[in-house]
Amino acid sequence: MEVTRRRQTSIGIMRIMGMQSHGIFLFVFARAILIAGLGWAIASLLALLIAQGLPLLATGANCHLTVGDFFQVLAGAILCSAIGVTYHAYAATRWDPMTAINTGKVQ
Repeated sequence: MEVTRRRQTSIGIMRIMGMQSHGIFLFVFARAILIAGLGWAIASLLALLIAQGLPLLATGANCHLTVGDFFQVLAGAILCSAIGVTYHAYAATRWDPMTAINTGKVQ
């Protein structure tokens, strides 16, 4: 939802310039997936740092992270992001371009 709200003016301009509805959908969808990927990368880095530091803090603590764990989290992040953005991306394709430009924030 944040991607569509912040880019409302841009989406309106793209519509006026002739971008098709599926292009708008993919624009909004791809940005949300990019945000999910960046969140996964940051979370993975923090998980690695915590997993490396945990044995130093507690005696007997043993934390094993596998590559499969990271890919499961990536798949979950992408799936949740895709489910969450689908409605908003579809709604953005139905906006009236002039209304989107007039009501959107200029960035």
